[in-house]
Amino acid sequence: VLLEPNESEGYQYYMGKPEIKRIRMSVGKEPAIAVSAFIKRVKDGKPALLFDVKPDLFEVLRDVPANSQSYLPYNFYAIVYNTRRVPFNNPIFRKAVNSATNKTELTKSFIGAAEAKSINTSIFPASSMYVQEAPDNFWEGNPYDTPKAKAYLSQSGGGKKTFHLLVSSAKEGERIKEFVNSYKQTMESVGISVIVDDLSAPHYNQKIREHDFDAVFMSFSGFDHLYDIRGLFRVDGERNIWGVSDNQLIALLREFGSTIALDRLNVLARAIHYRVEEITPACFLFTAPRRAYYSNKLTNVTVHPEVGFSTVEKWKF
Repeated sequence: VLLEPNESEGYQYYMGKPEIKRIRMSVGKEPAIAVSAFIKRVKDGKPALLFDVKPDLFEVLRDVPANSQSYLPYNFYAIVYNTRRVPFNNPIFRKAVNSATNKTELTKSFIGAAEAKSINTSIFPASSMYVQEAPDNFWEGNPYDTPKAKAYLSQSGGGKKTFHLLVSSAKEGERIKEFVNSYKQTMESVGISVIVDDLSAPHYNQKIREHDFDAVFMSFSGFDHLYDIRGLFRVDGERNIWGVSDNQLIALLREFGSTIALDRLNVLARAIHYRVEEITPACFLFTAPRRAYYSNKLTNVTVHPEVGFSTVEKWKF
């Protein structure tokens, strides 16, 4: 387990620069083995801790007589558009693709349930504190609407209506294949052709690093609880994979990184959301559900619903 520091400027000004602490833990190679080992240790009255278990094992763990808490960390999936390359350099075409995307069906195909809380509306995922505080303020700029998608497509001009979608079934598992089939069908229904490039994990990661894609299905994680996303839009940064260079957005992100007051952060988060929806650099799909479980033999630990394990200072068996 790696406990990473909150590196936002506002947090460091208020709290001081935190330390990075590493805690090494050993868990079974297979999730099913890890779960059975967890249950055995709890039943034997021994300490136990388990992270990131598969959704189909949640029900088993709910029957375990142990203190446990579940949370949704800041980890979400999106289809990212390369706004520097045809056809996604055309903002109207980007809106057409978003309007043709049935997020509910795609969520079903990928995580097995169309839970409303898992559907994203923007760069801030469904589990972020800003969306949780006022979900109505985080509207979707181009929701699923087939007639509107066709209208946008006709307005986008006579250019290319085909794009390559980069995925990695080796990285995401067999569920990606069902997801891709569902996605291709919805695009074809409005007249957009999708060619899927299913690559090995190393080749997939290389393509992303080199910005060599039309669109890519990928996950985002590793943010603090304030959800400081400045690094994703740095003009000179590798992580600016969508190729966005927008002065209005950069100004908002700069203020966000130097702000402490929560009420002002909420206002800035909404403004950032609105601007990202206008630019449409991606189609934000769903927040991937994950869980953390721990035994009542593990003391001084509480999995915070917003910040996960980052509040832990001292803990012991």
